[in-house]
Amino acid sequence: MASKMLEARTVAAVDPGGMRDIIASLPEQLSTGMKVGEAAPVPIEEAQRIFVVGMGGSAIGGDVFAAWLADRAKIPIQVVRDYRLPSYARPEDLLVAVSYSGNTEETLAATAQGIKLGCRVVAITSGGTLRDLARGNKMDAFA
Repeated sequence: MASKMLEARTVAAVDPGGMRDIIASLPEQLSTGMKVGEAAPVPIEEAQRIFVVGMGGSAIGGDVFAAWLADRAKIPIQVVRDYRLPSYARPEDLLVAVSYSGNTEETLAATAQGIKLGCRVVAITSGGTLRDLARGNKMDAFA
């Protein structure tokens, strides 16, 4: 018992943010995310291509999404970690903008470009400028 308490104290000292517990709950998070994603009214059928725009941890969700659909998708899915969309982005493409904070500079720039091009844009964020951009442009937003 004392060794478990010591272990917990030791872990808490080097992991004050609780990352160990967050990582341990990843399977549950993925399962919940898949259920939410499957129920979301995202117009995938109408898109010619899907661009998932994000940086860091926000882009990882796009990587998982692309890998999950790799053998079933009938259209290309590309993760964009940049200020700009690829030169072949068109109005018939779907752009999924992902930023936890909603203030990631690269994601905001690529999203603004997608809006200007006329892409259908869906935002996934907890707030910030991306949420405001979504509301101001009548985009679908999930928080």
